Amino acid sequence: MRAARLLLVLVAFGFGQSRAMAFCLARQCDPDATDGAACQRDAAGCSIQGAPLRRSSPCLTLAVQRSSGVRVGVSDDELTALVRQAFETWASVDCAGAPPRFAVSVAAPVDAALPFACTALPEDNIDVWGISPQFPNPPVITLATGVVAGRTTPVFTLPDGRVFDADVELNELWLQLRRDDAASVRGHLATVALHEAGHALGLAHSQDPQALMFRSYAVEAYRGLTADDVAGICALFPPVAPALACTPTPSTPAALNPTACAAVPPEAAGGCTFASRHRATPEHWAWLVLALGLAARPWRRRPSAR
Repeated sequence: MRAARLLLVLVAFGFGQSRAMAFCLARQCDPDATDGAACQRDAAGCSIQGAPLRRSSPCLTLAVQRSSGVRVGVSDDELTALVRQAFETWASVDCAGAPPRFAVSVAAPVDAALPFACTALPEDNIDVWGISPQFPNPPVITLATGVVAGRTTPVFTLPDGRVFDADVELNELWLQLRRDDAASVRGHLATVALHEAGHALGLAHSQDPQALMFRSYAVEAYRGLTADDVAGICALFPPVAPALACTPTPSTPAALNPTACAAVPPEAAGGCTFASRHRATPEHWAWLVLALGLAARPWRRRPSAR
């Protein structure tokens, strides 16, 4: 999304949806892509074209990129805790008496370029989160200017839309503006992480201006979920008996080995934008779609504009 000024402008990828609510669930045709205007949409404005993007498994494993938060005063343990809390917030909502049916395990910090996906070994991927300096920031950045706050890059197989990796980058330079206030850094980082976790799980931008997953809103620390957000995650991962039992997947050198797997160049990605309450614009960074073939298993990597 293209920057505006202190509002969170975010985009996601998602899945199916209740028309009584405003949340959107992503499909392979992305309304926020450069050519997204051609996507068929329902009455709420959500894409209904192409296969829905679905996680290959409801058992997710993630890790943080080692030492990525050092320059903003956030340790690996602190970043891990913030990301873990974001997913636990989504996992603990009430879906008519039961939680959504997914589980997340957290591995030790890893060394990996971001975004990164091992297309040769799709089952061995884990989501990696990092605080990155590689964002398309304006020449001058202040708390009153627009910046891309974060971006989630889902990678999925064609033609079924099965997502096997979704890495998340958070904007280091934007966080550095709050470096002298550790509580502010962590509070705003928690809000961005909660939103991006929704994207990583599969939620798209909501049409409800009050929802956490809405594409633009006033920045505030520790923003929580709304009824629309809850409805979205429950539609995406409806509770089903028996209870989900997941075996944590450890990070392995093969899954994060750049000699065996290719990393996405940073300039390929879009991101989430912070914009000013009074000067927000409808512009946004387009999602860059890269379609490649992988032997008998074609896949697509879609850096998302958030």
